[in-house]
Amino acid sequence: MTGLPSRRTLLRSVTGSALVCGLGTVLLSTSPVSYADNGKKDKQREKESVDSELARMRQDLDGVDQQLADTYLELAQTELQIPEAQSRLDDARTALAQAQKEDDALASRLAAAQKEEKELQKKVASGKEEIAAGDAEMAELSLDAYKGSGMPSAASVFVGSGDPQNTVDRSMNYKLTLQSQGRELVGKRTDQAQNVNAADRLSAVRTEIADLKKKSAAAVKARKKAESDAASAKKGLDELYSQQKKQKQTLETEKTRFKKRERELNKQSAQLNAELERLEKKEREEQLAAARREASRRRGAGEKDTLSSTYTDTVTTSGQFMKPSDGVMTSKFGYRVHPIFHTRKLHAGQDWGLPSGSPVRAMADGKVLRTGFSGGGGNVLEISHGLYNGQLLVTRYLHLSAFRVSPGQTVKKGQLVALSGNTGNSTGPHLHFETRLDGTPVDPLRFIG
Repeated sequence: MTGLPSRRTLLRSVTGSALVCGLGTVLLSTSPVSYADNGKKDKQREKESVDSELARMRQDLDGVDQQLADTYLELAQTELQIPEAQSRLDDARTALAQAQKEDDALASRLAAAQKEEKELQKKVASGKEEIAAGDAEMAELSLDAYKGSGMPSAASVFVGSGDPQNTVDRSMNYKLTLQSQGRELVGKRTDQAQNVNAADRLSAVRTEIADLKKKSAAAVKARKKAESDAASAKKGLDELYSQQKKQKQTLETEKTRFKKRERELNKQSAQLNAELERLEKKEREEQLAAARREASRRRGAGEKDTLSSTYTDTVTTSGQFMKPSDGVMTSKFGYRVHPIFHTRKLHAGQDWGLPSGSPVRAMADGKVLRTGFSGGGGNVLEISHGLYNGQLLVTRYLHLSAFRVSPGQTVKKGQLVALSGNTGNSTGPHLHFETRLDGTPVDPLRFIG
C-alpha cells in the first residue's frame, strides 16, 4: 500500500492545478496549465453569473411569496368585514325608511291639522261677523221700538185712529220677530263659542304635531347621516377589496414570471454544470495521471509517499489525519432523505453541528485548490492532499462563512483554514465535510474514524 507523498512532491504535483469534485463545483487554477483554459474560465464565469441571478431571483420570489401571503391574509380579513358592513348599511337604510315613513305620516297629520285649523278660523271669523250683524240688527230693532217707529204703543191701540185689531196683530208680529232673531242670535253665539273652543284645541294639537315634525325631521337627518356613513364604509371596503384583489393578481403574475425565469436559469445552470463537469472530468484525469507519474518517479527515486505532520501552528493531534472541527457530528455519510429537497440521495460527507464562525481546520497537510461560492454548497474550500493508496485525496469544506486561506497556498494538518457558517442550501449553521478519492465521495470515517 502506497502512503501519502512528501510535502515537496505534493507541491510539485498540484502546483497550478484545478480540481473538480462532485456537485458540479468549479476549481479555478492558480497558474496556467493545459486543462485550465480560457473556455473553462468563460463557462465558470457564465455559470457564476447565472447562479448569482438565480440566487437573486429566488430572493425576489421569496419576497413575492411573503407579499402574497400578506395579501391573502388582508383579503380574508376584508372579506370578513364586508358582510358586516353590508348588514350595517341595510339596517341603516331600513331605519331611514322607517323614519321617513313616520316623518311623512306626521307631515300629513300636520297638513290636515293646519287645513282644519284654517277652516275653523274662517268659521270663527264668519261667526263673529254674523254675531256682529245680529247684534246690530237687534240694536236697530230695539232703537226703533224705543223711538216708536216700530211696535205700536198701548195708547195708540185704544185711542188711535184705525182698526184696533190691526194694531194688535202688528204688535204681535213685531214681538215674534224680536223673539226669533234673539233665539237665532243666541244659537250663533253658542256655535261661535264652540268653534272658538275647537280652534283653540286644534291650535294646541297643531303645535304638538309641529313639534313632533321637527323631531321627526331631525331623526330623518340623523338616519340619513348614519346611512351615508354606512354606505361610505361599505364603499371603502369594496374599493379596498378591489385593490387587494388587483394586488394579488399582480403578485401572482409576477410570481409566475419569476418561476418561469427560475426554470430558465435552472436549465442554463444545469447545462453549464454539465459542460463544466465534462471539462472537470478531463482535468481530474490529467491531474490523476500527473500524480501517478509523480508517484512512480518518487518510488523509482526511493522517496517515501507520506506527508509530514510536524508544523508549528497546528492543533496537536496524532496520526496523519484529524477531525476538521470540534463540533458534534449530526449526520453521517450515506443515503438519506434530503432535509430541504425531501428526496432520497447520497449524503456525500458528514455534517458537524457548530455555531457560525467556529474554527474549521485542515484534515491533513496539503494545498488549497479552491475557495469560492458554489450554489447549494455555499462557500466551499477544497484542499488536495496528494495520492493516498494510488488515488488523489481531496477534502471539501462547505457552507463556510469565511476563508482563512487562498488558492495555491500550502496548509498543515490542524491549520485554521476557514470559519463555519450557514451559506448555500443549509438548514442551520454547520460544517459539511467531504473526503474524495479520484473525485468519488468516500466515508470520512476511513480517515478520521
